[in-house]
Order: sequence, then C-alpha cells, then structure tokens
Amino acid sequence: MISSILDSIKQLLRSLRHWTPESRFLVTFAATLALGIAANMAVFSVLDAYLFHPLPYPQSHRLVMVSTTTRGFPIRALSSTAYRELRKAQVFTDAGLIRDNSRAIVRLRPRSQPRLLHSASVTASVFPTLGIRPLIGSWMSPTSDETGGPRQVVLSAALWRSAYGQNPRIVGQSITINDHSFTIVGVMPGRFAFPSRQTKLWLSTILKPAETKNPFDRVDSMMLARLTPGVTRVRIRGALAMEFHRLMQKSSPMLQHLVQRFGGRARSVSLRHWLVGTTGKRLVIIQLGAGLLFLLALASLANLALVRALGRYPEYALCAAVGARMRDFLAASLGEAIVLTSVATLLAWPLARWGMRIFVAFGIASYRTAFQTGQSIWGWILIWLLAGLLCFLIVGVPRILLLRRNPRALLAGGMRVIGSVGGVGRIRAGLSVVQIALAVLLLIATLFIGLSLNQMLAKNLGFSFHDLYVGQ
Repeated sequence: MISSILDSIKQLLRSLRHWTPESRFLVTFAATLALGIAANMAVFSVLDAYLFHPLPYPQSHRLVMVSTTTRGFPIRALSSTAYRELRKAQVFTDAGLIRDNSRAIVRLRPRSQPRLLHSASVTASVFPTLGIRPLIGSWMSPTSDETGGPRQVVLSAALWRSAYGQNPRIVGQSITINDHSFTIVGVMPGRFAFPSRQTKLWLSTILKPAETKNPFDRVDSMMLARLTPGVTRVRIRGALAMEFHRLMQKSSPMLQHLVQRFGGRARSVSLRHWLVGTTGKRLVIIQLGAGLLFLLALASLANLALVRALGRYPEYALCAAVGARMRDFLAASLGEAIVLTSVATLLAWPLARWGMRIFVAFGIASYRTAFQTGQSIWGWILIWLLAGLLCFLIVGVPRILLLRRNPRALLAGGMRVIGSVGGVGRIRAGLSVVQIALAVLLLIATLFIGLSLNQMLAKNLGFSFHDLYVGQ
C-alpha cells in the first residue's frame, strides 16, 4: 500500500519535468484548488478575527459603548451633559468620552510643514478604561479634562516611528495641533487602533461645565465604559433607564414631552458589536461568495478529473487485466491527492496572506480595525486534510467507475463501453449543470458584495473610490 502511494508520487513528480498533458493537468488542478483555498482562508481569517477572537483589551467582554437614541431618529451618540450623568451608573467601574474622530492640522516641529492627520479627542479616562498601557510615557493626566488644564497628546507607534525615528526622549516635547500647543505624554503600542485604524494621535478634551440641561444638545460623542464583573444585561438596561430618567427630570417640560414622544433612551452595545457594526454581515456575504467559488472550483476539477480518467482508460484496463487490484488504484489516487493538495496549499498560503492584507489595508473589512487578524498553522493543517480528502474523492471516484466493468471488456469495447460504465455520461452532464448553477449563484453573491461595498462608501466611513474599485 505504502509502496503504491510512493510510486504514484514519484510518477507525478517525474511528469512535471516535461510539459505533457499529464503535467498540464497537474498544474491546472493545483492552481485552481489553490485559488479556491486562498480566497476562503483570506475571508475566513478576517471573519474569525472580527466575530470570534477576543479583542486586544483585557477582559474585553466587559467593555461597552453607551449612547442616547430615539425611535424616530437613530442618533447613536451622546452629549457631554448625558455623559456626566450616565457614567454615574453603578454598573460601570470606569468610563471615558470619545468626543471627536476627525483630522487635525499638526506641526510636529516648530518650523515644519503642517500635516493633516487623523486624530481623536478623548478624556483621560479612556485609556485606563481600555486597560492598555502606553509603550513609553504615561496616560494623560486627569486634570487635562478640566478647564485650564494642560493640553496633552498621546501618539501612535506608527507616527512615532515615521516622524521621530522611535526617539525615546520624545515624551515632554511640544507639538502644535490646530494652532494650539500640546505636550506629548506617551506613545501607544504598535497594534493599538482605537477608535479608528487611521488614528495617529489622541488629544485631551476639556469637559466644560454644563451649559445646558438638554441631554441631546451637541450630540457628537460616544461613551466607553467598563462593566462591573458579573453584571447582567437586564441590570444594565435598568441602570441606564434610571440615570436617563434622572437626566430628563432636569430638562424643561417641553423637552421631556418631545423625548417621550420620540422614544428617547440610553442604550449600550458591546465594544465588539460597535467595532464590527454591519461589517459582520458584509463579511458573511463575502465568505458566502468565496464558498461558492470554492464549490465551483471543485465541480470544475471533478469534470477535469473525469475527462482525464476517460483519456487514460486503456492504461487502467490494462493494469487491471494483468492483476492490479482495486486497493492499488486507491493507493495511486491517494498519492496523487497528497501531491496535489500539498502543492495547492503551498501556493494558497502566500495568496491568502496577501488577500488578508488587502482586506485590512484598504479598509474593506472595517473602518474601525482593532482586531488581530492572522492564520494559525493548525488551521492550515486542517485545510490540508480536508482538501486532501476532497482531492482523493475527485481523483479516485472516476477510476472506480471505470473499473466496475470487466477490464477485458473495457479493452475490447473501447469508448463505447466506457461511455456507458457507471453512467459516466450522466455524471458529466450533471457536473456541467452544477457548474452553471454555481456560477449563477456566485454572480448573485458578487452583486450583493458590490452593493454592500457601495453602502459602506455611502456612509462615509473613510473609503475612497479607489478603495471601492479594489474591493469590487
């Protein structure tokens, strides 16, 4: 058995030395299988990171985003007035405010040219709430939130490397942001990305005394909070409803009537849900398209293997006539499956990594990228085993169908007998129908993907037309 497998492997490798029909079959088979594996692994790696792997924050399941909303107008944000009240809820141990996520005009040195960089205005409590320590330096001072407090900024590791050459003495230096001087107090770790993957620096924001009692005045922020251990969803909803009710009691009767009419309330979602947003559904659609592409590839390979078996029927019949047993043919099929799967997996590995990087680099996966995408060696081993089983079936089944008849009848009857063996003609026709059906389904899935990407662009989540074309 083992010797038959090794002989089959040697014959395949020997056929690759010359550009023969057999070698063309091997190259086409391996390349098609590699593309199908790479497409599915690239999408699944991103999907797995977004939906299943823990977020890169300590006890990330306790992190939530809090906002105010109404039934008639889906605001999904809150004001600093609402933040002051909602953070008092007993279900939260820490909370911080993310006020702005836009671009700032930055002068990194006194006489340098201004640069337009993505920034976020946050309170000093955001970083302790996330639980991520700076790479160098420290968090912002709590006094930076107060009127007259110091203006402080924390840099991203990417900006620290590109602008300052990883100078460890950068802490304490000043930079000009929007015509104001800020002191650099720290640098975040390299993989830290919050609230956007494009954020290069985090500015201290000042929480001025409440100028109005309207909780929906200047609704331009989000509240990040860490839950008390063991708190339930029912308790969270109850605590937010209670604090929101107290907040509304401080408002005017007219405002209370309007908020009640439109169903105003405070809500919380998990940080993962907020980061993923509707991207999870888009990734599922793209994964569906990749799965259909893989099924289409398998149907094409099965048809190709059947045609190849029909072309080699005299060889199979002669081997059977001189005493070759069924297990010898199965061993040969297994050897071919091992070679084909190994070559396809080696080709798919770099292709999948490039595809995954395209997802992240062009923001196709998500505008807010705080997810650690990657591919484990165990996942590739599992893919190799599954692909090997499929290859064994695709390569071995046509041989079994041909050898169900008497090998002497096969040699004497020729193609007429072969065409009737085991319903080979019906199998070829069925495979063609399956290929057409899968191609139609793949086209439909591609249309859904295109519509999804267009919706992402319409929502202005940091995409450009170039990114959309690359995604499509």
